[in-house]
Amino acid sequence: MDEGEFRIFLDRISDCFLKEDYGMWRGCVHLPFSMVTRKGQVILETEKDLRANFELYLQTHRTLQVDQIVRRPIAIDLCDDGTVIGTYSTDILSRGKRLGAPYISSMMLIPVEDGWKINSILNARGPHDGVLSVQEEENPG
Repeated sequence: MDEGEFRIFLDRISDCFLKEDYGMWRGCVHLPFSMVTRKGQVILETEKDLRANFELYLQTHRTLQVDQIVRRPIAIDLCDDGTVIGTYSTDILSRGKRLGAPYISSMMLIPVEDGWKINSILNARGPHDGVLSVQEEENPG
C-alpha cells in the first residue's frame, strides 16, 4: 500500500458514513474489529455488532448534521507480516463548523484478496466516547 492507495481507502471509509452505506463500510472491515477509544476497547465480533455500531454512528452524524469528514494520511508503516499500520488525521464538520478538534488515529490494515480491510483502529472517536461536540471556528480574516 502506498500513500495514494491509503488516501483512497480513507476517502472510502469517510464516504461510507456520509452516504450511509453499510455495504461499503462492511467491505472495508475485517471481523473481529477492535476500536481503542479514550474510554477503553470496543470489540465488534459479529456482523450484528458491526451493523449496530454503524447505526450508532449514523444517528450521531444525523443529530450533529455531519456533512464532511476529511481524513488525511500522515504515515504508512509496512509490517513484516504483510499488514500495514496507517496513521491519519480526521476532521469532522457540520455546516462549516468543526465537531471537536482534528485528531490523529492509526489503523491496522490486513491484505485480502481484493485489497485491504481494517482490523483495528487506535484512538477511534465517535458516539461511544462522547468526544463529538460543535465548536465555532474562529474567522482568521
